[in-house]
Amino acid sequence: MKPIDAAKAFALAFVIMAMLMWLSYPVVSLYAFLIAPGHPPAFYAAAASNWLVPTWVRSAGPVFFFFAGWLFTGRIRHRNAYAFIAAVCGWYLLLEFVSFTILGGIKAFFTSGVAPWLALQFAAGFLGVLVARWTLPANEQPIP
Repeated sequence: MKPIDAAKAFALAFVIMAMLMWLSYPVVSLYAFLIAPGHPPAFYAAAASNWLVPTWVRSAGPVFFFFAGWLFTGRIRHRNAYAFIAAVCGWYLLLEFVSFTILGGIKAFFTSGVAPWLALQFAAGFLGVLVARWTLPANEQPIP
């Protein structure tokens, strides 16, 4: 893998994390306006931090990783797709570790049950690469 691919993997991992965080705001807003309207702001803040945002991130994260593996790695012929998605997963794990360290302490990373969720995301990324490779026409298959 070239150094530029490592930089692209970092950028993709950062974009995935940023999109998950950025899209949590509309999720909380939809909950506040459509599902449980009329509560004080403290109710929505507690719901967001306790269950709404974690549920959103844990359900949308594997979908984002699947599409990242499918769109950005599986159809590029000159790049080792599995090494690239592994680099994306490694960068994402590092970003997640740093964000937990800054926001909740290093102990929260290991006690929050994030490991199975991360494993599911990473498996979805590799599955996206596999599906992209299966759906390539014969003339576009990567050269071994």
